[in-house]
Amino acid sequence: MRALYRYALWILLTSCLLASGCNKAKDIGNTLGALAKVRAELIKKFGEKDVDIRLNTGQNRTSISV
Repeated sequence: MRALYRYALWILLTSCLLASGCNKAKDIGNTLGALAKVRAELIKKFGEKDVDIRLNTGQNRTSISV
């Protein structure tokens, strides 16, 4: 009986981690899409083809480097 509870707990924990990971992957995809739009607008406005955009997050701060 104890093994059944341990197995159920393992399944629950794995499911929660998987759901959390999927949400983060969706957020990353949205962020990359937004950065691609910003890069495209910069290329269109300034005509420079070699544009690199970096996003740094940490300690409740976000910075964008071009």
